[in-house]
Amino acid sequence: MNTRTLSVRAHLSTTLIGTLLGLAGIAQATGPSAQWLLNRPNGDPRNSVVRVIDPAGGEGSGSVICKVVDNNGIGYLGVLSAAHVTPSARGHRAVFGTPIQAIQANVGGPGSWSMNHPTVDLSVAAIRYGPVDAYFNGLVELTRASWTPPALGPGGSPTPLPNSIMNQFTSMGFGGTGTFSNGGMTFTGYTDDKRFQNNVLEQVERVTTGGRTYDSISWKFDVPAAAGFLAAEGTSFPGDSGGPYFGYAGQIGMEPVGPMTRHMNGWNPMAPNWGLDPNGQYQNMQLRMNMIMGVHTWGDRPVGANDLNRNGRWDPGDFAPYGRWSGGVALTPGLNAWIDQMCMLVPTPSGAVVLAMSGLIVMRRRRD
Repeated sequence: MNTRTLSVRAHLSTTLIGTLLGLAGIAQATGPSAQWLLNRPNGDPRNSVVRVIDPAGGEGSGSVICKVVDNNGIGYLGVLSAAHVTPSARGHRAVFGTPIQAIQANVGGPGSWSMNHPTVDLSVAAIRYGPVDAYFNGLVELTRASWTPPALGPGGSPTPLPNSIMNQFTSMGFGGTGTFSNGGMTFTGYTDDKRFQNNVLEQVERVTTGGRTYDSISWKFDVPAAAGFLAAEGTSFPGDSGGPYFGYAGQIGMEPVGPMTRHMNGWNPMAPNWGLDPNGQYQNMQLRMNMIMGVHTWGDRPVGANDLNRNGRWDPGDFAPYGRWSGGVALTPGLNAWIDQMCMLVPTPSGAVVLAMSGLIVMRRRRD
């Protein structure tokens, strides 16, 4: 069986940096800083990727998958995330927008709750939005793909996935930042801004995160392509856990990305610098959105010489080399059925209903 040293509060840090923020060479959250996700008009799926805050102090990312309005005109959001992001039973918050531009909503707290899946690192949080307004009405309920990755190989060994456009995805999240360096990316700290990265699923492997052992869909931080979808290649840093993997069937979007240096002194000729177009304007990068095929849950921790403080945590100065692995939970038919059940409980399940649902889920999993 393949084993890893995992960081389960992983933010995605793509390989693009940009002067959109005046931070050339810095990669933040689910992508380098240049792959910063702008606040969009109502109705854009990108607005439905949110920062999730647990009352115990942990945080990560999530996706709006359902909305409910009660008889008093109070709106509630069903937010898909990772179980280790939402360990508390109640009191969660969701933050919309990016602080470097503008926070669009900060909601939740009393009246919010979370239900964690018993066997995989997945959760649905019911977030009390408050009185319904135009922003609530404009939030898109993101759709989900339903698919079953191949089983593990003999003895639980990882199973390779084909290098296919069908396995390409965009991840979005909030969190850490880094700078491109010779052979990878140097971690520089944390932010709460939303960014994206593009990648391709490469294997299925057994992992343990959030106290749960399950089969993960996994991907690597590779040298970014010169152009096309994989020009936005990236890696993960703490804070991206719970964020969505938007699959090939999802809607195509474009995001402006400012100039950045992606190689130093010619060490990486395969990843040329990202610059302005011939008219001096930011160039658009492709991304996918709206069709969630998985949820981000982990990334390799720094080890050896890449871990300056030798503590297994991401600290400024630690290094993420090309070849670093990250991964998450695939949204299988069984998990999608569980998510649908959780959305049916929004806004306010009784304790008896929650216990009954938990027992039903455990029984179903034992029969699988």
